Amino acid sequence: PGTACRSTRNGGTAMRFRGTAAPEPWRGSGFRRVDNRFHSWIIVFKDGRIRGVQIFPGRTDGVSESADDFFRGFAMSDFSPHSLASSKRLLELFREGFSVMDLAEPLLSLDETASRAEARELLAREDVPLLGVRRGGRAAGYVTTEDLAGEGDLSSFRPFSPEELLDETASLSEVMELLSDRATAFVRVLGTVACVVGRCDLEKPPMRMWLFGVISILEMNVVWVLRELYPGDSWSRLITESRLEKARDLQEERRRRGQHSDLLSCLQFSDKLQILIKEERNRKLLGIESRRQGDKIVRQFESLRNNLAHSQPVVEDNWEAIQSLREGLGNIVSARRLRTLLENLGS
Repeated sequence: PGTACRSTRNGGTAMRFRGTAAPEPWRGSGFRRVDNRFHSWIIVFKDGRIRGVQIFPGRTDGVSESADDFFRGFAMSDFSPHSLASSKRLLELFREGFSVMDLAEPLLSLDETASRAEARELLAREDVPLLGVRRGGRAAGYVTTEDLAGEGDLSSFRPFSPEELLDETASLSEVMELLSDRATAFVRVLGTVACVVGRCDLEKPPMRMWLFGVISILEMNVVWVLRELYPGDSWSRLITESRLEKARDLQEERRRRGQHSDLLSCLQFSDKLQILIKEERNRKLLGIESRRQGDKIVRQFESLRNNLAHSQPVVEDNWEAIQSLREGLGNIVSARRLRTLLENLGS
């Protein structure tokens, strides 16, 4: 009944239905060859829409009973960033799309036989906080301004320790983790320390793009779960009338410009988060111990988002929120906790 039409673009698979409506719920599976590998797909079609899609390597003949179990509690609204396949790709993008080399700077260095006066002059001229020190032609350690008092050479440098070294392929998450308890890290290129990265480098565009991307996914996930938890505009009872009026004004302005937006989409980021944590049942399932803790989290993320959006510094004022995004990256991209929230409230 009906026709399942499959099209491909850029190696992806898209599904749509036409003709007589398929029986509901309807499941189907198949496989196709992409990049010399077979990829299987399983779809669930219910309530007039595709409610779940999974694409994965390997061939699967038919739909097994495990597919029923797999899709139980996996309902979602249209194709969205919450499908497991797209979540995996997004996670790979955030983990591998940028590396420490997008932030690092070359490590200026001198031989250990150079004088401290020469090192002080180079530090001042280049306006850098430290210099590498070479021994046998390779960088073996470093000196800072406080190491250069008096006369003498650089032979009493600080050797590199394994705890402050990153490989050139290190992800931005690894950079943030290492910089969580130190101001500077060093980068090995072809096995030799050649670059340096500090917290100040986290203000650079690649890092800001990474942070704003994660914040955007978080907001999309929150909107998705609010629509599932509170059909229609039933969430409106959880927000103040003044904030609701601001959303209505924005909705009207968008309509005047010919842009269609529902009321939920016209709320501010902080409003959406506040609605989500308003009820104790939600906070409990999300691991938020109290309303006070929830309000603190909302303020932190709102401040980070605003500073990113308006090109303001973020490292000094938003460090705790940045580390929260790093630690929760997998949960945010996959909406794992929000899925758990829906599953528990729906059971």
